[in-house]
Amino acid sequence: MLNALSKIKPTPLFPTYIELTELSLNDYPQLSSYLDDQPDWMKKHWDWAKDYLLYIGRNKSEHTYVRFRNDIEKFLLWVFMVDKKPVDDLRKADILRYIDFCVAPPIKWISTQLHDRFSLSNGYFASNLKWTPFRQTPPKYDKDRVLDPKKYKPSLQTLESTFVALSSFYRHLIDEEICFGNPIPLAKRDCKHMIKDSQVKTISRLTEHQWQYLLDTATELTNKDALFERNLFIVSTMKTLFLRLSELSERQDWTPVMSHFWTDEDNNWWFKVFGKGKKIRDITVPQGYLAYLKRYREWRGLSPLPSKGEQTVLVEKIRGRGGLTSRQISRLIQQVFDAGFHFYQGYFFSKPEIIKNRVVKPEELLTMQLYQEVCREEVDFSRIEQLIAQDVSLSYQLLKFVNTASVRLENPISSFKQALVYLGEEQIKMFVTLIATAHAAINKPKELYKQSLVKGRFCELMICRIQNGTPGQQAFIVGLFSLLDALLDRKIDDVLEQLSLAREIEQAILLREGLLGSMLELYEGIDKGDWKSIDQTSRLLGFSPKTVEKTYQDAEKWYQMISCQSN
Repeated sequence: MLNALSKIKPTPLFPTYIELTELSLNDYPQLSSYLDDQPDWMKKHWDWAKDYLLYIGRNKSEHTYVRFRNDIEKFLLWVFMVDKKPVDDLRKADILRYIDFCVAPPIKWISTQLHDRFSLSNGYFASNLKWTPFRQTPPKYDKDRVLDPKKYKPSLQTLESTFVALSSFYRHLIDEEICFGNPIPLAKRDCKHMIKDSQVKTISRLTEHQWQYLLDTATELTNKDALFERNLFIVSTMKTLFLRLSELSERQDWTPVMSHFWTDEDNNWWFKVFGKGKKIRDITVPQGYLAYLKRYREWRGLSPLPSKGEQTVLVEKIRGRGGLTSRQISRLIQQVFDAGFHFYQGYFFSKPEIIKNRVVKPEELLTMQLYQEVCREEVDFSRIEQLIAQDVSLSYQLLKFVNTASVRLENPISSFKQALVYLGEEQIKMFVTLIATAHAAINKPKELYKQSLVKGRFCELMICRIQNGTPGQQAFIVGLFSLLDALLDRKIDDVLEQLSLAREIEQAILLREGLLGSMLELYEGIDKGDWKSIDQTSRLLGFSPKTVEKTYQDAEKWYQMISCQSN
């Protein structure tokens, strides 16, 4: 059974909570087709699980919905594809077999990366072929990220979470008079994988010395580059106020703002926290912490200390509106951890190796600053003008580019502000992006610069052909920025974090997810000559491989045109 199952890829069953509330199977063709091929009782099971997850989403947190969705989805896929026995007929022995399955799932059910379940394509939600129910996380030093199912082993916490979710699901079915018994508690009691630990548990947490080292690292990074001010503020806040990640993040029903810092009658500072269990509490703020708060607010152009009723988001996105998610905050903290690891030298593990830190060149710093400005929702053109004015060659190139491209002009453009009047915001964004890329590629092979522009143009043209509403400039940025690591000699994760791009852009570049990620896969298929992959991806998106080839040729012609204009 398992040998045959190892060749079959499971399909996702449930989207996000927001998408689930509006779900129509007509919008999910692959999922609808999968359910239509199943016996009637399996379709009923899917409806039961859908009703249950909607209940969880309405009455619990988003995190709880995601956790329960993952567990119930795995369980149903096992019921549908492996056991093929109705949920209301399962007994203790069946549940134990399911847990055995979770401990050692088939390789086709495991991946090393987190993938979205569905992606929007041509107005429909397509099932992501890369998604799997189980995830194996290789250590960071494993650059190849080789999947080894023998090394997959769920933690006791994961198994505990599985039992909790299944028991809750069965209680829901009992309340709805669908089932008349709950086999989960008995199965948990007799499960051989649940090791009962009666010892005093040691909670893994950073020591005071480790926290201080992390804070010193964040301070050093920030003193060298102001872009790390958010990192420093987050680390200092976590260390001093003993907060959870979620208590600093934006959630569906809570956004931390500056006025959550407040003073009492004795001028003592407090911070209002929306914590676990949806409980609000006030925690004391030491006087020593205020220096970090003042520094962070000064960087954001605010008064030294928060005022009553101030609704400024506490940890805001560099691009876009609102606060950061727990995942984004975790990424900023991880940057400091990674830097701290590289800074640390000692004989604890081995003789120290001398590490030569790469010096960031002025032109590269200027490039990053320009990228940051054009990636904002509301572009500050005065700021862009100031940055461009710092480099004479850059100013000349930009004005020459604009004058050459704008054939309708009666008089040549002599200033950046004048260019804005003639060209408008979107074209200015595009030109600044092109010029900044050229500036970053001064000491790079010409072919790399060419490939980055052709790649961006290809993604833009492909999105326009699909006509799904995704902005063409967004697709251009995905293609262009996918090579920023090579242009700037920096890790792509670090570059993207500093730019704070939209989630769909980051996911596309880092994980090749979503429609924008498919555009990159198409281009990379052409680059590798992998026409089998091109054929598969293009047909999934609703057009022929010839269209892909024609689009690539058009992108090449566009590059030749702008090259002639800029020479």
